[in-house]
Amino acid sequence: MRPWTAESIRYRIAAAETGSMEETIARHIAAHLSRDSHVCDAGCGLGHLSLELASYFRQVTAVDTCQPALDVLIAAKTKRGVGNIRVLREDFFSMRPHEPYDAIVFCNFGSLGEILASSKKQCQGKAIIIKKNWDYHRFSLARTPRRGNSFKLTASKLKALEIPCEEEVFTVETGQPFSELQDAVGYFKLNRPDGCGEEITAEKVGRMLVPGPSERYPLQCSVRESFGLLVVRTEDIP
Repeated sequence: MRPWTAESIRYRIAAAETGSMEETIARHIAAHLSRDSHVCDAGCGLGHLSLELASYFRQVTAVDTCQPALDVLIAAKTKRGVGNIRVLREDFFSMRPHEPYDAIVFCNFGSLGEILASSKKQCQGKAIIIKKNWDYHRFSLARTPRRGNSFKLTASKLKALEIPCEEEVFTVETGQPFSELQDAVGYFKLNRPDGCGEEITAEKVGRMLVPGPSERYPLQCSVRESFGLLVVRTEDIP
């Protein structure tokens, strides 16, 4: 994952304000866990998913190494009056909680090896793995294949390891709103795949935009994408 910057944080906040991605993901996670669960959101980033999970579960612990990202979560939970989120600045894969979590959520975070090892160490319940279920970069002018662990690849690795899991696929609105055309151009440049030499121009970007959700964001790139959810019981991890 790319490190958080002031620019990427700004774009992500705008997407969360106008979209429903985290709300949808949290709803699907909640179907697999009891409301009394203590859930850890590993690699929580700006914490938008943590905030949604807090409405479903007794306690949420949000963990990330980036303080500016965590500051966004701290401000949001204070503004909303959410009292059941604990925020930790830690390297999740090297930490150990005082008590095991009931569940750990890995939303586009960590390799399968890291997920299995840390879940075995830190959880007495379920590892919830959320992975992208598409083959090409969403915000690329060219048809650029994605690299990394997709839902299909992760599921096949679990099968090869003979680790049973529940699987679910669902669709999420993952669009990005923009204040103006140049704002959109900046976003496409920021998220251009590494090693991709495509020329990003206002004309090319403009052809990919549709009317936005508000006066503040009159333009958007509207995308509906598939995500995959895998549920692994920690007792089944060797």
